[in-house]
Amino acid sequence: MNILVFAASHRPTSSNRKLARLSADWLNVHEAKVDFAEYVELDTPLYNAQQSEEGNIPESVRRIAARVAQADALVIAAPEYNWSVPGSLKNLIDWLSHLSPCPLKDKTALLMCATPSKRGGAVGLSHLKTTLESVGVYVYPPALTCGEAEKVLGTDTILDGKTRDRFETLHTGFLDYATRLLPKAA
Repeated sequence: MNILVFAASHRPTSSNRKLARLSADWLNVHEAKVDFAEYVELDTPLYNAQQSEEGNIPESVRRIAARVAQADALVIAAPEYNWSVPGSLKNLIDWLSHLSPCPLKDKTALLMCATPSKRGGAVGLSHLKTTLESVGVYVYPPALTCGEAEKVLGTDTILDGKTRDRFETLHTGFLDYATRLLPKAA
């Protein structure tokens, strides 16, 4: 199983980056092949429909599309900005969704959010889920919301036992889900 893991945050100390790194480490231990992307590697210019229609696809979009195409599944840790998706992440999805074939189609995804608020980013993740499903991604039904992240996440561990158990249960379920949805070899 090849899995692309990233946090939709440019901050090196982001709680979502910590959560994505923890996910990548857990998946590596559980025999997945992980491509951990720093978010700066996924930067794209603003989506331009005319440019896309003319086939003038930026090189950065082509590189990202190739990484997504190589993955069987995605794990995305996305901050919640004003109860929604970070604009840069939505922009990335817009570019990828207009490629033919769309590299996101038929991928599976696990969504996570770490936030200082008590809500855990559930509203933003619901927006992200809708956007991804609209382009053919199978989003694993439960997402991981991690409220009050500064109390829950250590540098390289999950400090709270209940959150750690939920993290492991979700990842185990996600691997099973993604494996079952892999295209069967002909």
